[in-house]
Amino acid sequence: MARWFHSLQAKILILVILMLSLGFGVSMLFTIEVQRRVLKDQMIERAKILASTLYKSIKSNMLEGRPDIARGLIKELKRLEDVKALQVFRNDGTEAFTDLRTLIKVQQSGNLDEKVARKIRRAAAGHEKMDTLRNDPYFKKVLTTGKTIHWMEILANSKGRSVHVLTFLKPLENESDCQTCHGAKSKVQGIVRVSTDVSGLEAQTSDLRNRQIGITLATLVIVSFALVFFLRWTVIERLEVLASGAAKIGRGEFENIPEVSGNDEIARLGQAFRNMTISLKSAYADIQSKNFELENTLEELKESRQKIQLLENIKSQLAKFIPASVQRMLEDTPNAETLEKKDKDVTVLFLDIDGYTRMSASYSQDIVNAVIEKYFSAFLDVVTGHGGDINETAGDGLMVIFQDENDPKAHAANAIDAAIKMRGRVAAFNDARLPGYPLVFANIGINSGVASVGANKFESPGGSARWTFTASGLVTNISSRIGSIATSGRIFIGEETRRRVGDQYALVDMGTHLLKNISDSIQIYQVIPVGVVFPKGTFDPVDAMGEAGEASSG
Repeated sequence: MARWFHSLQAKILILVILMLSLGFGVSMLFTIEVQRRVLKDQMIERAKILASTLYKSIKSNMLEGRPDIARGLIKELKRLEDVKALQVFRNDGTEAFTDLRTLIKVQQSGNLDEKVARKIRRAAAGHEKMDTLRNDPYFKKVLTTGKTIHWMEILANSKGRSVHVLTFLKPLENESDCQTCHGAKSKVQGIVRVSTDVSGLEAQTSDLRNRQIGITLATLVIVSFALVFFLRWTVIERLEVLASGAAKIGRGEFENIPEVSGNDEIARLGQAFRNMTISLKSAYADIQSKNFELENTLEELKESRQKIQLLENIKSQLAKFIPASVQRMLEDTPNAETLEKKDKDVTVLFLDIDGYTRMSASYSQDIVNAVIEKYFSAFLDVVTGHGGDINETAGDGLMVIFQDENDPKAHAANAIDAAIKMRGRVAAFNDARLPGYPLVFANIGINSGVASVGANKFESPGGSARWTFTASGLVTNISSRIGSIATSGRIFIGEETRRRVGDQYALVDMGTHLLKNISDSIQIYQVIPVGVVFPKGTFDPVDAMGEAGEASSG
Protein backbone atom coordinates (compact mmCIF):
# COMPACT_ATOMS: atom_id res chain seq x y z
CA MET A 1 0.00 0.00 0.00
CA ALA A 2 2.82 2.38 0.90
CA ARG A 3 4.43 1.65 -2.47
CA TRP A 4 1.20 2.54 -4.26
CA PHE A 5 1.07 5.94 -2.56
CA HIS A 6 4.53 6.71 -4.01
CA SER A 7 3.49 5.71 -7.55
CA LEU A 8 2.77 8.14 -10.38
CA GLN A 9 -0.81 6.86 -10.57
CA ALA A 10 -1.44 7.73 -6.93
CA LYS A 11 0.13 11.18 -7.29
CA ILE A 12 -1.97 12.05 -10.35
CA LEU A 13 -5.12 10.67 -8.71
CA ILE A 14 -4.52 12.62 -5.51
CA LEU A 15 -3.85 15.80 -7.49
CA VAL A 16 -7.05 15.38 -9.54
CA ILE A 17 -9.12 14.63 -6.43
CA LEU A 18 -7.73 17.71 -4.71
CA MET A 19 -8.52 19.87 -7.74
CA LEU A 20 -12.02 18.41 -8.09
CA SER A 21 -12.62 18.79 -4.37
CA LEU A 22 -11.54 22.39 -4.52
CA GLY A 23 -13.70 23.06 -7.57
CA PHE A 24 -16.76 21.24 -6.23
CA GLY A 25 -16.25 22.78 -2.80
CA VAL A 26 -16.13 26.32 -4.13
CA SER A 27 -19.11 25.63 -6.43
CA MET A 28 -21.07 24.04 -3.58
CA LEU A 29 -20.38 26.91 -1.21
CA PHE A 30 -21.28 29.44 -3.87
CA THR A 31 -24.52 27.62 -4.73
CA ILE A 32 -25.54 27.26 -1.08
CA GLU A 33 -24.76 30.90 -0.39
CA VAL A 34 -26.76 32.03 -3.43
CA GLN A 35 -29.78 29.91 -2.48
CA ARG A 36 -29.52 31.02 1.16
CA ARG A 37 -29.54 34.63 0.03
CA VAL A 38 -32.54 33.97 -2.20
CA LEU A 39 -34.45 32.43 0.68
CA LYS A 40 -33.34 35.26 2.95
CA ASP A 41 -34.44 37.84 0.38
CA GLN A 42 -37.79 36.08 0.17
CA MET A 43 -38.20 36.31 3.95
CA ILE A 44 -37.17 39.97 3.88
CA GLU A 45 -39.60 40.66 1.06
CA ARG A 46 -42.34 38.92 3.05
CA ALA A 47 -41.57 41.08 6.06
CA LYS A 48 -41.58 44.19 3.88
CA ILE A 49 -44.96 43.27 2.47
CA LEU A 50 -46.27 42.59 5.97
CA ALA A 51 -44.95 45.94 7.25
CA SER A 52 -46.25 47.81 4.22
CA THR A 53 -49.70 46.21 4.58
CA LEU A 54 -49.79 47.11 8.24
CA TYR A 55 -48.61 50.65 7.48
CA LYS A 56 -51.29 51.22 4.85
CA SER A 57 -53.99 49.71 7.06
CA ILE A 58 -53.03 51.84 10.04
CA LYS A 59 -52.95 54.98 7.90
CA SER A 60 -56.31 54.24 6.32
CA ASN A 61 -58.05 53.27 9.55
CA MET A 62 -56.60 56.14 11.50
CA LEU A 63 -57.70 58.68 8.89
CA GLU A 64 -61.22 57.15 9.02
CA GLY A 65 -61.22 57.33 12.83
CA ARG A 66 -61.18 53.57 13.31
CA PRO A 67 -58.09 52.75 15.39
CA ASP A 68 -59.92 49.69 16.66
CA ILE A 69 -59.65 48.09 13.21
CA ALA A 70 -55.90 48.78 13.11
CA ARG A 71 -55.55 47.25 16.58
CA GLY A 72 -57.49 44.17 15.47
CA LEU A 73 -55.41 43.80 12.33
CA ILE A 74 -52.19 43.81 14.36
CA LYS A 75 -53.66 41.17 16.65
CA GLU A 76 -54.64 38.95 13.75
CA LEU A 77 -51.26 39.28 11.97
CA LYS A 78 -49.44 38.27 15.15
CA ARG A 79 -51.15 34.89 14.90
CA LEU A 80 -49.33 34.06 11.67
CA GLU A 81 -47.07 30.99 11.97
CA ASP A 82 -43.65 32.56 11.49
CA VAL A 83 -44.40 35.98 13.02
CA LYS A 84 -42.55 36.38 16.32
CA ALA A 85 -43.39 40.03 16.86
CA LEU A 86 -45.56 42.66 15.14
CA GLN A 87 -45.60 46.03 16.84
CA VAL A 88 -46.00 49.73 16.14
CA PHE A 89 -43.92 52.23 18.10
CA ARG A 90 -44.37 55.98 18.36
CA ASN A 91 -41.40 58.22 17.66
CA ASP A 92 -40.78 58.53 21.42
CA GLY A 93 -40.17 54.76 21.62
CA THR A 94 -43.45 53.72 23.31
CA GLU A 95 -45.58 50.96 21.82
CA ALA A 96 -48.75 52.22 20.12
CA PHE A 97 -52.19 50.55 20.33
CA THR A 98 -51.42 49.25 23.82
CA ASP A 99 -52.60 52.35 25.77
CA LEU A 100 -55.16 55.17 25.36
CA ARG A 101 -52.85 57.93 23.99
CA THR A 102 -53.95 57.35 20.42
CA LEU A 103 -57.62 57.18 21.52
CA ILE A 104 -57.39 60.50 23.32
CA LYS A 105 -55.86 62.24 20.28
CA VAL A 106 -58.52 60.83 17.99
CA GLN A 107 -61.29 61.89 20.38
CA GLN A 108 -59.86 65.40 20.47
CA SER A 109 -60.42 65.58 16.76
CA GLY A 110 -64.13 64.70 17.35
CA ASN A 111 -64.24 61.98 14.68
CA LEU A 112 -64.39 58.89 16.89
CA ASP A 113 -67.64 56.98 17.55
CA GLU A 114 -68.32 56.28 21.22
CA LYS A 115 -68.83 52.54 20.62
CA VAL A 116 -65.41 52.36 19.01
CA ALA A 117 -63.91 54.24 21.96
CA ARG A 118 -65.41 51.80 24.46
CA LYS A 119 -64.08 48.88 22.42
CA ILE A 120 -60.57 50.39 22.42
CA ARG A 121 -60.68 50.97 26.17
CA ARG A 122 -61.60 47.32 26.79
CA ALA A 123 -58.76 46.14 24.54
CA ALA A 124 -56.26 48.47 26.27
CA ALA A 125 -57.41 47.26 29.68
CA GLY A 126 -56.73 43.65 28.59
CA HIS A 127 -53.17 44.44 27.34
CA GLU A 128 -50.71 42.98 29.79
CA LYS A 129 -47.41 44.62 28.78
CA MET A 130 -46.26 47.61 26.79
CA ASP A 131 -42.81 47.43 25.13
CA THR A 132 -40.50 50.38 24.53
CA LEU A 133 -37.63 50.98 22.04
CA ARG A 134 -36.58 54.32 23.47
CA ASN A 135 -32.92 53.22 23.99
CA ASP A 136 -32.68 50.75 21.11
CA PRO A 137 -29.83 51.78 18.68
CA TYR A 138 -31.65 50.37 15.64
CA PHE A 139 -34.77 52.37 16.57
CA LYS A 140 -32.75 55.57 16.89
CA LYS A 141 -31.03 54.94 13.55
CA VAL A 142 -34.36 54.47 11.68
CA LEU A 143 -35.83 57.50 13.45
CA THR A 144 -32.83 59.63 12.41
CA THR A 145 -32.32 58.40 8.84
CA GLY A 146 -35.93 57.56 7.94
CA LYS A 147 -34.69 54.39 6.21
CA THR A 148 -35.79 50.77 6.65
CA ILE A 149 -33.24 48.39 8.25
CA HIS A 150 -33.21 44.70 9.14
CA TRP A 151 -30.89 42.26 10.98
CA MET A 152 -30.61 38.61 11.94
CA GLU A 153 -30.29 37.38 15.54
CA ILE A 154 -30.52 34.14 17.49
CA LEU A 155 -33.10 34.03 20.32
CA ALA A 156 -34.44 31.37 22.66
CA ASN A 157 -38.10 30.29 22.19
CA SER A 158 -40.56 29.29 24.90
CA LYS A 159 -39.07 25.77 24.94
CA GLY A 160 -35.52 27.03 25.43
CA ARG A 161 -34.42 26.19 21.88
CA SER A 162 -32.45 28.61 19.76
CA VAL A 163 -34.26 30.10 16.80
CA HIS A 164 -33.04 32.43 14.04
CA VAL A 165 -35.11 35.62 13.98
CA LEU A 166 -35.17 38.26 11.23
CA THR A 167 -36.23 41.67 12.59
CA PHE A 168 -37.46 44.42 10.26
CA LEU A 169 -37.89 48.11 11.22
CA LYS A 170 -39.95 50.28 8.80
CA PRO A 171 -40.52 53.99 9.44
CA LEU A 172 -44.10 55.40 9.27
CA GLU A 173 -43.82 58.72 7.45
CA ASN A 174 -45.56 61.70 9.05
CA GLU A 175 -47.61 62.77 6.04
CA SER A 176 -49.68 65.94 5.93
CA ASP A 177 -52.94 64.00 6.60
CA CYS A 178 -51.43 62.61 9.80
CA GLN A 179 -50.07 65.88 11.17
CA THR A 180 -53.47 66.85 12.58
CA CYS A 181 -52.95 64.36 15.41
CA HIS A 182 -49.18 63.85 15.37
CA GLY A 183 -47.99 67.34 14.62
CA ALA A 184 -45.34 68.39 12.10
CA LYS A 185 -42.22 68.29 14.27
CA SER A 186 -40.97 64.90 13.05
CA LYS A 187 -40.81 63.33 9.63
CA VAL A 188 -41.47 59.95 11.22
CA GLN A 189 -44.63 59.49 13.27
CA GLY A 190 -43.81 55.89 14.22
CA ILE A 191 -41.96 52.70 13.39
CA VAL A 192 -43.31 49.26 12.54
CA ARG A 193 -41.30 46.29 13.90
CA VAL A 194 -41.81 42.88 12.30
CA SER A 195 -39.86 39.87 13.64
CA THR A 196 -40.20 36.58 11.80
CA ASP A 197 -38.80 33.12 12.59
CA VAL A 198 -36.37 32.14 9.83
CA SER A 199 -35.22 28.85 11.40
CA GLY A 200 -36.86 27.13 8.48
CA LEU A 201 -34.51 29.07 6.20
CA GLU A 202 -31.47 27.74 8.11
CA ALA A 203 -32.92 24.20 8.00
CA GLN A 204 -33.42 24.47 4.25
CA THR A 205 -29.87 25.77 3.89
CA SER A 206 -28.51 22.86 5.95
CA ASP A 207 -30.47 20.33 3.88
CA LEU A 208 -29.16 21.93 0.70
CA ARG A 209 -25.61 21.81 1.98
CA ASN A 210 -25.90 18.13 2.91
CA ARG A 211 -27.32 17.30 -0.52
CA GLN A 212 -24.52 19.19 -2.23
CA ILE A 213 -21.88 17.39 -0.12
CA GLY A 214 -23.41 14.03 -0.94
CA ILE A 215 -23.49 14.82 -4.63
CA THR A 216 -19.89 16.06 -4.49
CA LEU A 217 -18.61 12.95 -2.70
CA ALA A 218 -20.42 10.64 -5.08
CA THR A 219 -19.04 12.54 -8.06
CA LEU A 220 -15.52 12.38 -6.63
CA VAL A 221 -15.74 8.62 -6.08
CA ILE A 222 -17.04 7.99 -9.61
CA VAL A 223 -14.44 10.29 -11.18
CA SER A 224 -11.65 8.72 -9.10
CA PHE A 225 -12.47 5.18 -10.17
CA ALA A 226 -12.85 6.25 -13.79
CA LEU A 227 -9.56 8.11 -13.60
CA VAL A 228 -7.75 5.12 -12.05
CA PHE A 229 -8.81 2.82 -14.87
CA PHE A 230 -8.09 5.45 -17.52
CA LEU A 231 -4.62 6.23 -16.18
CA ARG A 232 -3.83 2.54 -15.81
CA TRP A 233 -4.83 1.82 -19.38
CA THR A 234 -3.39 4.88 -21.16
CA VAL A 235 -0.35 5.86 -19.06
CA ILE A 236 0.78 3.61 -16.21
CA GLU A 237 0.98 0.29 -18.08
CA ARG A 238 2.88 1.87 -20.94
CA LEU A 239 5.29 3.63 -18.57
CA GLU A 240 5.88 0.28 -16.84
CA VAL A 241 6.86 -1.15 -20.24
CA LEU A 242 9.41 1.66 -20.63
CA ALA A 243 10.68 1.10 -17.08
CA SER A 244 11.11 -2.62 -17.80
CA GLY A 245 13.13 -1.78 -20.92
CA ALA A 246 15.28 0.69 -18.97
CA ALA A 247 15.99 -1.98 -16.34
CA LYS A 248 17.17 -4.41 -19.06
CA ILE A 249 19.46 -1.75 -20.51
CA GLY A 250 20.81 -1.10 -17.02
CA ARG A 251 21.82 -4.78 -16.86
CA GLY A 252 23.58 -4.46 -20.23
CA GLU A 253 20.85 -6.29 -22.16
CA PHE A 254 20.08 -4.53 -25.43
CA GLU A 255 18.04 -7.24 -27.15
CA ASN A 256 14.24 -7.79 -27.06
CA ILE A 257 13.44 -4.38 -25.62
CA PRO A 258 9.60 -4.11 -25.37
CA GLU A 259 7.85 -1.55 -27.58
CA VAL A 260 5.09 0.95 -26.72
CA SER A 261 2.21 1.11 -29.20
CA GLY A 262 0.12 4.12 -30.11
CA ASN A 263 0.53 7.58 -31.64
CA ASP A 264 0.47 9.78 -28.56
CA GLU A 265 3.32 11.40 -26.61
CA ILE A 266 4.13 8.22 -24.66
CA ALA A 267 4.36 6.24 -27.91
CA ARG A 268 6.75 8.86 -29.30
CA LEU A 269 8.73 8.63 -26.07
CA GLY A 270 8.87 4.86 -26.51
CA GLN A 271 10.17 5.23 -30.07
CA ALA A 272 12.81 7.70 -28.89
CA PHE A 273 13.69 5.25 -26.13
CA ARG A 274 14.12 2.48 -28.71
CA ASN A 275 16.35 4.68 -30.86
CA MET A 276 18.39 5.53 -27.79
CA THR A 277 18.73 1.81 -27.06
CA ILE A 278 20.19 1.20 -30.52
CA SER A 279 22.66 4.05 -30.02
CA LEU A 280 23.57 2.78 -26.55
CA LYS A 281 24.13 -0.71 -27.92
CA SER A 282 26.59 0.65 -30.47
CA ALA A 283 28.24 2.89 -27.87
CA TYR A 284 28.45 0.01 -25.41
CA ALA A 285 30.25 -2.12 -28.00
CA ASP A 286 32.65 0.75 -28.69
CA ILE A 287 33.27 1.19 -24.97
CA GLN A 288 34.03 -2.50 -24.56
CA SER A 289 36.50 -2.26 -27.42
CA LYS A 290 38.05 0.86 -25.91
CA ASN A 291 38.20 -0.80 -22.49
CA PHE A 292 40.10 -3.72 -24.03
CA GLU A 293 42.51 -1.31 -25.68
CA LEU A 294 42.78 0.64 -22.44
CA GLU A 295 43.58 -2.48 -20.45
CA ASN A 296 46.35 -3.33 -22.92
CA THR A 297 47.63 0.24 -22.74
CA LEU A 298 47.56 0.20 -18.96
CA GLU A 299 49.47 -3.07 -18.94
CA GLU A 300 52.07 -1.53 -21.25
CA LEU A 301 52.20 1.56 -19.05
CA LYS A 302 52.68 -0.66 -16.03
CA GLU A 303 55.61 -2.38 -17.71
CA SER A 304 57.02 0.99 -18.79
CA ARG A 305 56.64 2.31 -15.27
CA GLN A 306 58.55 -0.66 -13.94
CA LYS A 307 61.30 0.02 -16.49
CA ILE A 308 61.32 3.70 -15.54
CA GLN A 309 61.53 2.76 -11.88
CA LEU A 310 64.45 0.48 -12.70
CA LEU A 311 66.13 3.28 -14.64
CA GLU A 312 65.53 5.67 -11.75
CA ASN A 313 67.15 3.22 -9.38
CA ILE A 314 70.10 2.87 -11.76
CA LYS A 315 70.23 6.65 -12.04
CA SER A 316 70.28 7.09 -8.27
CA GLN A 317 73.08 4.55 -8.00
CA LEU A 318 75.08 6.11 -10.85
CA ALA A 319 74.64 9.53 -9.24
CA LYS A 320 76.98 8.33 -6.52
CA PHE A 321 79.74 8.02 -9.11
CA ILE A 322 78.96 10.84 -11.58
CA PRO A 323 79.58 14.52 -10.75
CA ALA A 324 76.46 16.67 -10.31
CA SER A 325 77.42 18.91 -13.27
CA VAL A 326 77.67 15.86 -15.50
CA GLN A 327 74.26 14.67 -14.30
CA ARG A 328 72.72 18.02 -15.19
CA MET A 329 74.31 18.00 -18.65
CA LEU A 330 73.08 14.47 -19.30
CA GLU A 331 69.55 15.37 -18.22
CA ASP A 332 69.58 18.37 -20.58
CA THR A 333 71.20 16.44 -23.48
CA PRO A 334 70.89 12.65 -23.07
CA ASN A 335 72.91 12.00 -26.28
CA ALA A 336 76.03 13.27 -24.40
CA GLU A 337 76.87 15.93 -26.99
CA THR A 338 77.49 18.44 -24.18
CA LEU A 339 80.12 16.14 -22.67
CA GLU A 340 82.55 16.87 -25.49
CA LYS A 341 85.66 18.64 -24.21
CA LYS A 342 85.49 22.43 -24.28
CA ASP A 343 87.72 25.19 -22.94
CA LYS A 344 86.17 26.57 -19.75
CA ASP A 345 87.30 28.83 -16.97
CA VAL A 346 87.59 26.72 -13.80
CA THR A 347 89.28 26.45 -10.45
CA VAL A 348 90.88 23.05 -9.72
CA LEU A 349 91.50 21.83 -6.16
CA PHE A 350 93.75 18.92 -5.30
CA LEU A 351 93.59 17.42 -1.79
CA ASP A 352 96.14 14.92 -0.52
CA ILE A 353 96.29 13.10 2.85
CA ASP A 354 99.72 13.92 4.31
CA GLY A 355 101.78 10.84 5.16
CA TYR A 356 99.36 8.33 3.74
CA THR A 357 102.19 5.90 2.86
CA ARG A 358 103.61 6.16 6.36
CA MET A 359 100.10 5.73 7.84
CA SER A 360 99.48 2.60 5.77
CA ALA A 361 102.75 1.10 7.05
CA SER A 362 102.06 1.99 10.71
CA TYR A 363 98.33 1.11 11.04
CA SER A 364 96.08 -1.71 9.97
CA GLN A 365 94.36 -1.40 6.62
CA ASP A 366 90.94 -1.36 8.35
CA ILE A 367 91.90 1.68 10.39
CA VAL A 368 93.39 3.41 7.36
CA ASN A 369 90.25 2.72 5.28
CA ALA A 370 87.96 3.90 8.12
CA VAL A 371 89.93 7.12 8.50
CA ILE A 372 89.98 7.89 4.78
CA GLU A 373 86.25 7.09 4.41
CA LYS A 374 85.34 9.23 7.41
CA TYR A 375 87.32 12.26 6.26
CA PHE A 376 86.34 12.04 2.61
CA SER A 377 82.65 11.64 3.59
CA ALA A 378 82.93 14.83 5.63
CA PHE A 379 84.41 16.61 2.58
CA LEU A 380 81.53 15.59 0.23
CA ASP A 381 78.82 17.95 1.52
CA VAL A 382 81.38 20.78 1.77
CA VAL A 383 82.32 20.34 -1.91
CA THR A 384 78.73 20.10 -3.19
CA GLY A 385 77.65 22.96 -0.94
CA HIS A 386 80.15 25.24 -2.71
CA GLY A 387 79.27 24.12 -6.24
CA GLY A 388 82.19 21.76 -6.73
CA ASP A 389 82.33 18.40 -8.51
CA ILE A 390 84.58 15.62 -7.20
CA ASN A 391 86.22 14.49 -10.37
CA GLU A 392 88.63 11.81 -9.23
CA THR A 393 89.63 9.94 -6.07
CA ALA A 394 92.88 8.04 -5.90
CA GLY A 395 93.48 6.37 -2.57
CA ASP A 396 94.48 9.34 -0.45
CA GLY A 397 93.65 12.17 -2.86
CA LEU A 398 90.75 14.12 -4.38
CA MET A 399 90.46 16.26 -7.51
CA VAL A 400 87.62 18.82 -7.37
CA ILE A 401 86.47 21.13 -10.20
CA PHE A 402 84.68 24.43 -9.43
CA GLN A 403 82.79 26.26 -12.19
CA ASP A 404 80.62 29.38 -12.49
CA GLU A 405 79.66 30.49 -15.98
CA ASN A 406 78.48 33.91 -14.79
CA ASP A 407 81.40 34.97 -12.55
CA PRO A 408 84.97 33.55 -12.88
CA LYS A 409 85.91 35.10 -9.54
CA ALA A 410 83.12 33.26 -7.76
CA HIS A 411 84.39 29.72 -8.36
CA ALA A 412 87.87 30.74 -7.15
CA ALA A 413 86.38 32.01 -3.87
CA ASN A 414 84.15 28.91 -3.61
CA ALA A 415 87.22 26.66 -3.91
CA ILE A 416 89.10 28.54 -1.13
CA ASP A 417 86.00 28.55 1.14
CA ALA A 418 85.59 24.80 0.60
CA ALA A 419 89.27 24.24 1.38
CA ILE A 420 89.02 26.25 4.63
CA LYS A 421 85.94 24.29 5.74
CA MET A 422 87.59 20.96 4.90
CA ARG A 423 90.66 22.03 6.90
CA GLY A 424 88.32 22.86 9.81
CA ARG A 425 86.65 19.44 9.59
CA VAL A 426 90.05 17.78 9.71
CA ALA A 427 91.02 19.78 12.82
CA ALA A 428 87.74 18.83 14.53
CA PHE A 429 88.18 15.12 13.70
CA ASN A 430 91.76 15.20 14.99
CA ASP A 431 90.58 16.61 18.33
CA ALA A 432 87.89 13.91 18.63
CA ARG A 433 89.85 10.93 17.24
CA LEU A 434 89.72 7.66 19.12
CA PRO A 435 92.76 6.24 20.86
CA GLY A 436 94.98 4.35 18.46
CA TYR A 437 93.89 6.38 15.46
CA PRO A 438 96.48 8.52 13.60
CA LEU A 439 96.69 12.31 13.42
CA VAL A 440 95.64 13.34 9.89
CA PHE A 441 96.59 16.36 7.74
CA ALA A 442 94.96 17.32 4.41
CA ASN A 443 97.31 19.23 2.08
CA ILE A 444 95.46 21.32 -0.53
CA GLY A 445 96.59 23.00 -3.77
CA ILE A 446 94.36 25.38 -5.76
CA ASN A 447 94.83 26.99 -9.15
CA SER A 448 92.49 28.89 -11.54
CA GLY A 449 92.38 29.41 -15.29
CA VAL A 450 91.16 27.95 -18.58
CA ALA A 451 91.17 24.14 -18.85
CA SER A 452 89.81 21.60 -21.29
CA VAL A 453 86.67 20.33 -19.53
CA GLY A 454 84.68 17.36 -20.75
CA ALA A 455 84.66 13.58 -21.21
CA ASN A 456 87.53 11.34 -22.22
CA LYS A 457 86.49 8.17 -24.03
CA PHE A 458 88.63 5.06 -23.78
CA GLU A 459 87.58 2.43 -26.30
CA SER A 460 89.09 -1.03 -26.70
CA PRO A 461 89.47 -2.79 -30.07
CA GLY A 462 86.71 -5.18 -28.99
CA GLY A 463 84.18 -2.35 -28.86
CA SER A 464 83.84 -1.82 -25.10
CA ALA A 465 84.30 1.77 -23.94
CA ARG A 466 84.65 3.78 -20.74
CA TRP A 467 84.08 7.48 -20.27
CA THR A 468 85.77 9.74 -17.71
CA PHE A 469 84.90 13.38 -17.01
CA THR A 470 87.82 15.63 -16.14
CA ALA A 471 89.58 18.97 -16.63
CA SER A 472 92.96 18.68 -18.34
CA GLY A 473 95.69 21.12 -19.23
CA LEU A 474 98.30 23.32 -17.59
CA VAL A 475 95.92 24.76 -15.00
CA THR A 476 95.18 21.23 -13.70
CA ASN A 477 98.87 20.24 -13.70
CA ILE A 478 99.92 23.37 -11.77
CA SER A 479 97.13 22.79 -9.22
CA SER A 480 98.36 19.22 -8.69
CA ARG A 481 102.00 20.37 -8.28
CA ILE A 482 101.02 23.16 -5.84
CA GLY A 483 99.22 20.59 -3.72
CA SER A 484 102.25 18.30 -3.76
CA ILE A 485 104.51 20.87 -2.03
CA ALA A 486 101.96 21.72 0.68
CA THR A 487 102.76 20.07 4.02
CA SER A 488 101.17 19.73 7.49
CA GLY A 489 97.68 20.51 6.26
CA ARG A 490 98.45 23.81 4.55
CA ILE A 491 96.36 25.43 1.75
CA PHE A 492 98.43 26.76 -1.19
CA ILE A 493 97.01 28.75 -4.10
CA GLY A 494 98.51 29.98 -7.38
CA GLU A 495 98.97 33.55 -8.61
CA GLU A 496 95.83 33.54 -10.82
CA THR A 497 93.62 32.40 -7.97
CA ARG A 498 95.11 35.08 -5.69
CA ARG A 499 94.49 37.72 -8.33
CA ARG A 500 90.81 36.78 -8.57
CA VAL A 501 90.06 36.73 -4.85
CA GLY A 502 92.10 39.87 -4.14
CA ASP A 503 92.26 40.69 -0.45
CA GLN A 504 89.24 38.58 0.62
CA TYR A 505 91.48 36.20 2.58
CA ALA A 506 94.54 36.32 4.81
CA LEU A 507 97.44 35.20 2.59
CA VAL A 508 101.13 34.55 3.16
CA ASP A 509 103.53 35.01 0.24
CA MET A 510 105.44 31.74 -0.07
CA GLY A 511 107.70 33.01 -2.86
CA THR A 512 108.31 31.48 -6.31
CA HIS A 513 108.82 27.80 -6.81
CA LEU A 514 110.01 25.59 -9.62
CA LEU A 515 107.51 22.79 -9.91
CA LYS A 516 108.03 19.41 -11.52
CA ASN A 517 107.53 19.42 -15.30
CA ILE A 518 106.67 23.16 -15.19
CA SER A 519 109.17 25.33 -17.10
CA ASP A 520 108.51 28.68 -15.38
CA SER A 521 108.65 29.51 -11.68
CA ILE A 522 105.23 29.73 -9.99
CA GLN A 523 104.32 32.29 -7.34
CA ILE A 524 102.60 30.51 -4.45
CA TYR A 525 100.53 31.88 -1.56
CA GLN A 526 99.36 30.20 1.63
CA VAL A 527 95.77 30.75 2.83
CA ILE A 528 95.52 31.42 6.57
CA PRO A 529 92.13 30.04 7.76
CA VAL A 530 91.09 32.89 10.07
CA GLY A 531 88.98 31.72 13.00
CA VAL A 532 89.99 28.05 12.71
CA VAL A 533 91.79 26.73 15.79
CA PHE A 534 94.30 23.96 15.09
CA PRO A 535 95.94 21.64 17.64
CA LYS A 536 99.06 23.12 19.17
CA GLY A 537 102.19 22.27 17.24
CA THR A 538 100.31 21.18 14.09
CA PHE A 539 100.33 24.47 12.22
CA ASP A 540 102.45 27.61 12.29
CA PRO A 541 102.49 30.07 9.37
CA VAL A 542 106.08 31.12 10.11
CA ASP A 543 107.28 27.54 10.17
CA ALA A 544 105.28 26.93 7.06
CA MET A 545 107.21 29.64 5.28
CA GLY A 546 110.45 28.05 6.31
CA GLU A 547 109.34 24.58 5.34
CA ALA A 548 108.02 25.86 2.04
CA GLY A 549 111.32 27.53 1.34
CA GLU A 550 113.16 24.30 2.10
CA ALA A 551 110.85 22.42 -0.21
CA SER A 552 111.48 24.96 -2.93
CA SER A 553 115.23 24.84 -2.66
CA GLY A 554 115.23 21.08 -2.61
